[in-house]
Amino acid sequence: MKPKTCTRARNVRRNEEEANWTQVSQDGYNNCELIDERLIGVCQTPEQQSSISIVFRDFSPLPGALEFKPGHSYYFISEFRLFATNFAKEKNKTFWGSKRW
Repeated sequence: MKPKTCTRARNVRRNEEEANWTQVSQDGYNNCELIDERLIGVCQTPEQQSSISIVFRDFSPLPGALEFKPGHSYYFISEFRLFATNFAKEKNKTFWGSKRW
């Protein structure tokens, strides 16, 4: 799997934009909801180019590390949050969106 590229925004100040990559169940994927979720990575620096890499391996010596068994399906959701400070004259309003990959 290619590393997912974090959004690079222009004229956005630090901590105003964030994207989360989350592993979810099949039901969570089908309904675009965080069901049995596991946070995989967070992009918190929209002013810089960055990426999140996922290594697919069937065994890891590290406790709690990601493991992917051959023949199984795995599902991921990307969440995007924008913290608008002066959008529509409402301060600290959070806008949510998600996309299936």
